[in-house]
Amino acid sequence: MRKDQNFMLMTPIRNDKISWLIKKDGLIQLKIARKGLLFNILKFFYRDLPENIYRDLDEIGSEVWRLCDGQNTVYDIATKLSNKFGAKVEPLYPRLVTYLKILRQNGLIYFK
Repeated sequence: MRKDQNFMLMTPIRNDKISWLIKKDGLIQLKIARKGLLFNILKFFYRDLPENIYRDLDEIGSEVWRLCDGQNTVYDIATKLSNKFGAKVEPLYPRLVTYLKILRQNGLIYFK
C-alpha cells in the first residue's frame, strides 16, 4: 500500500487461503491454519498443539468480513456499516480503518 493512495478508495479482498463459515447465529468463524518452521518446532515439543486457530467474529466484524469481497471499497463498506448499524459503529472511520489494517497485517485480507 503506497502512502499516496487514498485508503477509502482501496478494495479489500479476503485471502482465499483462509477458510471461514457462517455459524447458526449468522456470525462468521475463521479457520486459520498454523504453518511454518516455528509451528513445526513447537509441534515437536507439544504434540497436542492444534493445527488450526479458530476466531469468532462479532456482528460488526462478520459484516466487514462479508463485505471484503473484492467488490466494495473501504468507503462502500463504511457506508453499508453506517446504514445497517447506525450509531453502534461510531466512530466509524477510525474503527474500520484500524480493523482492516489488523486483518491485513495478519494476512487475512489484501488490498487492490
